Amino acid sequence: MLMNYVWPTRSRSFPQCLNFLELLQDEAFRGLLLNGNVVEWLHRQQYYFWCKHGKRGGGEGQEVEKK
Repeated sequence: MLMNYVWPTRSRSFPQCLNFLELLQDEAFRGLLLNGNVVEWLHRQQYYFWCKHGKRGGGEGQEVEKK
């Protein structure tokens, strides 16, 4: 159902969301998400990608304030 929904502007701004949407169609990937370590690893990878490439995936990264 979600794959039929088109995000014309969002898909260009946030292409990784469409990649995760495609991955969620795979039962094996959904099974991996039951492991909290996998979810945490994916979260960290996405965070570091945003730090390096900016939230929209292109251009210069943004400074990240450490708490």
